[in-house]
Amino acid sequence: MSFSKPALKRKVGDEHRQFQEKWETEYFFVEHRGTPTCLICTEKVAVHKEYNIKCHYSTRHAEKNAKYQGDEREDRVANLKRCLLRQQDFFKKASKESDAAVEASYVVSEMIAKAGKPFKDGEFIKKYMLQAASIVCPENKVIPMHGQTTAQEIFRQLCDAIVDAGLPWKRFAGITTDGAPSMTGRRNGLVALVQRKLGEEGVEEAIALHCIIHQQA
Repeated sequence: MSFSKPALKRKVGDEHRQFQEKWETEYFFVEHRGTPTCLICTEKVAVHKEYNIKCHYSTRHAEKNAKYQGDEREDRVANLKRCLLRQQDFFKKASKESDAAVEASYVVSEMIAKAGKPFKDGEFIKKYMLQAASIVCPENKVIPMHGQTTAQEIFRQLCDAIVDAGLPWKRFAGITTDGAPSMTGRRNGLVALVQRKLGEEGVEEAIALHCIIHQQA
């Protein structure tokens, strides 16, 4: 009596799957750090398999993006690629600035300790350092919030900042927030208000990300 050997399970790596360039325009996917990544929502798909990628696009984005065809579709892919690159550059810069801020706080704390001063003096120093920073680096201005930080108030401040900077809404490509209800509420959160405003301006929806920045960023 003879027994056949059990079939060996194939691993994904053994199938030599590769990202197909055509998936960029067909499904709005790119290969980012070796992983298929959706340009619209930045969600990743675990394997280089067209079925998985197509399924993601069909169930999440096809309804709103099927209207883009030919050159218009290629232009949208190019714009989304630029947004992804800008996000990467932003987070690299934000990481460096965060490290510098932590180092600065340690230096100030050490100076206070060596001078034998109470640590509550740190708040006094912080107040005037912020004023000095707003003069030296006006492009990094912190916008104060008055009263409650409701979605409507934050949206109003955002609109005022956009007007002051002379920026058109058609350039609004993405918005990143924390996960607070005032930010991500489905109907009345900041993201919902921004998307509604973009619709009124005849601009396509912005890419919305959340829970990846500090509340004071």
